[in-house]
Amino acid sequence: MENDPKHFGNDLSPEHIEKIRFDWEEKFLYSSGVIAFHWSINKTLDCLNTHNVFMETKNVRESWETLRRASMKKKASSSDGAMNFYVHRATKMDESASPENCDAIMVLVPCETLLRDKVCAKLPKTEAIAKYHEQFSDEMIKHVKSIVLKRLSALDDLKNLEAHIVHEVVDTPVTYSDLYNVGAGTPFALSHGFGQLSITRPSSEPPNKEKLLYVGASTRPGNGVPLVLMGAKLVANKAISKLKNIMG
Repeated sequence: MENDPKHFGNDLSPEHIEKIRFDWEEKFLYSSGVIAFHWSINKTLDCLNTHNVFMETKNVRESWETLRRASMKKKASSSDGAMNFYVHRATKMDESASPENCDAIMVLVPCETLLRDKVCAKLPKTEAIAKYHEQFSDEMIKHVKSIVLKRLSALDDLKNLEAHIVHEVVDTPVTYSDLYNVGAGTPFALSHGFGQLSITRPSSEPPNKEKLLYVGASTRPGNGVPLVLMGAKLVANKAISKLKNIMG
């Protein structure tokens, strides 16, 4: 089962499943959140590679302040734009990712995670998610998008890029919470400092639940595709072993 640390507790009880709530444990440290823009473009963007990183060079310290709540809210109402972000162009390696003479890119902007609301913890999940949407307002998303487009316009082929966006999907920590039930809304799960690394990370075998195993970025050995796949193999072997013991 892939889930986040809050669900190592009592969240699998019949009472919780019946009420379907969304909450997470504050005792854990989480990776940063992400605002993701998925754009379908009606022209090719040959100036971009598969992986592209846009870093602020003048206001370096300020550029990372977007990971702090007060700074993100401030930026949503100001005209400055010191942010770092990543752009992935799938069609550079896989032409089937978009129609001929078109393109598709994903822009990831690091941001704060959701701020836990104790009131939301007591609400049905649909109501909680609706309330958490207030932490990432349309105004904030619009402003972040404008900063990204302005930075991209430094490349000649990306000037007036917005006019070529024919379809857009935007994901925020709220989206990831709603779709995947991830704690604090971060798609990258628990952070990987020494206090949550390897054996200090939550176990794949929750206490007092012998027939349940967890797998994913928030369990051992850690996050990132290679470690998650290693964890999946370990859990698969444990599951097989448990089944053999049950079946005799």
